[in-house]
Amino acid sequence: MPGFPVLVSFAPAAPDGFSYHDLKPGGADLRFTDAAGTELLSHEIESWDTNGVSRVWVRVPALTSDGVIWAY
Repeated sequence: MPGFPVLVSFAPAAPDGFSYHDLKPGGADLRFTDAAGTELLSHEIESWDTNGVSRVWVRVPALTSDGVIWAY
């Protein structure tokens, strides 16, 4: 599988627009896309802790200094 794994971490004080309350238990409906929002990126939840830090590995197509992905 081409691409590079990138670790994304979420915490209760995560970026604007992110809330654990908007997701199904365990992050079952969490999705990631490329910057254009057109390509769904595969991911694997390493740990899910709504009271602490959640860690998710996301496979991105390329590593760049200004790379953007979206979490839904």
